[in-house]
Amino acid sequence: MSVYTVLLITGLSWQILRPATHAQHQRLARDRKSANQEVVDYHPQSTAEDVVALLESLGITKNVIIMAHSLGECTGYYIATTRPDLVKASIGVDPLYAFPNAIRERDASFFTAPGAQDAALPLLLEHFGAYC
Repeated sequence: MSVYTVLLITGLSWQILRPATHAQHQRLARDRKSANQEVVDYHPQSTAEDVVALLESLGITKNVIIMAHSLGECTGYYIATTRPDLVKASIGVDPLYAFPNAIRERDASFFTAPGAQDAALPLLLEHFGAYC
């Protein structure tokens, strides 16, 4: 049986990924650089390099499942495309920034409704987890 590391990369809010912290795989989440107000380099490439360095420092060199939300998806996509040796699968949750006109504000408010994230994430894991 393979051991997977589920890497949670968030944007400004991590609540949507909270249910994933109950998964049966090793989980890893980190604060974005912006959590430290003195740091100004938020570029996805720089952040991705920091995340990869963290993974490597922990001895994690393969079978990473990236679950990224909102602005964290920029970092997640960068890691997935530049380090295919490291990443087993990548899941983007709520990619509204990529398709600004695809979902109206009224529809997008679903993702901020109390309990919506808790209801949606298990379904995503159930359906997309089969591809991991």
